[in-house]
Amino acid sequence: FGHLEWILKLDKFKSYRDHPNLPLVISPCLNATYVLLQDLLQQTLDMHPNSNKIHIGCDEVMLNNVHDECYIKQMKKSERYIDHIQCIVNIVHQIRPGIRVLIWDDILRHDEFTKNDKLLNQLKGLVEPVSWNYVPTFHDYYKTLSAWKIYPKFFNNIWAASAFKGGVDRF
Repeated sequence: FGHLEWILKLDKFKSYRDHPNLPLVISPCLNATYVLLQDLLQQTLDMHPNSNKIHIGCDEVMLNNVHDECYIKQMKKSERYIDHIQCIVNIVHQIRPGIRVLIWDDILRHDEFTKNDKLLNQLKGLVEPVSWNYVPTFHDYYKTLSAWKIYPKFFNNIWAASAFKGGVDRF
């Protein structure tokens, strides 16, 4: 969904962009998006035949919702985000039934999700959120995260990951 600049920067895939001038996010409003992503997911899963988990990303999605096709099917950004994840999980399960699907949780932590059970309920049983942030220690951020109170209602497994890039003694 996000971080697809590696492919969206190519002329051949410019039409897949959510915003014509920004090669960061793929448009969730195109059928061709899901054909492309199915191919990428198939290749990934073929490379990992014994994996029982896949992480599909979905972090730092700056969805503009401005692609012409998005106007045909009017949805709020949060609804479109959930719809996209559901489509991707369906594709993954068609390729490999029963595989566990992980996603980054930074978008799900927003109030529009944590204060809307209806939205999160649509992901129940589909994904396992992986919580992350750019902080040096777990205690600084995660202990006070309101999502920890909300997530157990919707997700059987919740992961935490470090993404701190400022470590001085990394080696």
